[in-house]
Amino acid sequence: MFSGVEKMARPMGKPRLIQSPEEFEKAAYDYIQWVKDNPVMKTITAAFQGEISYKKVPHARPMTQNGLAAHLGVGLSTLKDYGARPEYSATFRHICTLMTAHNIDGAASGDMNGNIISRVEGLAEKQDLMSSDGSMATKPTTINLVGLKPSDE
Repeated sequence: MFSGVEKMARPMGKPRLIQSPEEFEKAAYDYIQWVKDNPVMKTITAAFQGEISYKKVPHARPMTQNGLAAHLGVGLSTLKDYGARPEYSATFRHICTLMTAHNIDGAASGDMNGNIISRVEGLAEKQDLMSSDGSMATKPTTINLVGLKPSDE
C-alpha cells in the first residue's frame, strides 16, 4: 500500500512523447523529408495500337497536420497541444507554413488536386446561402413573357 507521500511522488499521466522543441523540430523535418522521399504512386493507363499498358508514376504527396501527427505517433489534438505550448509554437507555425507552401505549390503546378488542397488548407471559397431576410429560403425568380404586337414586326 502506498502512503500519501509516495502517491504524490509518482508521476501523473503519460510522459510526453516529444521531450523538447529541438526533438519536435527534428521529427517534423523528418516527416517533411519522408513526404518528399515517398511520393504517391499513380497508375496511368495508355492505349497504343490497340494495346493497353499501365505505368506507375510518382505524384507529389501533400503534407498535412494529420500526416505529421501520424508520423510523430500522436493524435491531431496532441499535435495541436504541442503547437499551443510557448516553447513549441514558433516551430509548429514554421512547419505548418512549410507544409502549406508545399501544398499550394503542388496544387498550382497541377501535381496535386487544387480543390482538395484548398479545403485542407482552409482556402475554399464559401457560398453565402442566407437570403436578405435572414432565412435560408431562396426567392422564386419571376419571368414576365411579353409577346410582340403584330404592328411591331
